[in-house]
Amino acid sequence: MTDLRGILTSIRYGSTGEASSAVGSYGNQRDLVDVIEDAQASGLTVSPCLIVLNSYQDAPSELQQALHRFTREALTNALRHSNDQRMALSIQGGPGEGVAFAASNTYSDDQEYADGAHQGLIGLDERARLLGGTIKTLRENGTFKLSISVPWPDEPAVE
Repeated sequence: MTDLRGILTSIRYGSTGEASSAVGSYGNQRDLVDVIEDAQASGLTVSPCLIVLNSYQDAPSELQQALHRFTREALTNALRHSNDQRMALSIQGGPGEGVAFAASNTYSDDQEYADGAHQGLIGLDERARLLGGTIKTLRENGTFKLSISVPWPDEPAVE
């Protein structure tokens, strides 16, 4: 799976440094913070930002990868579509209680993005459903909200 993921990432991003980081380890919360800091270095303000994941290092790798992807996609969307380059982010959960992921940002009325293909959101929905989770989006009063809920099994991951 790692090899296949690497190939798909290379196709998606080309053979840049981003491809190798997208395939890397997701075993600690610092990986999520790094993605957020990369977006902030690109001009996005992420505030408030709350990440509370109990025993994240023991979470199934599929869950870790999904959270990394959810975070990356939400940040990318905010960078691309937010008219004030600000976003709020909350990721909370633990074994047996699941994960609640929430992101919100203002959005531009630019028609180019309003009529987009929404492939990123479709991919997030597919990834969440593969884990038994759900995704909800809401776009109203100039704000876009993304909420994702995924289960987190109570037992530790077995490799």
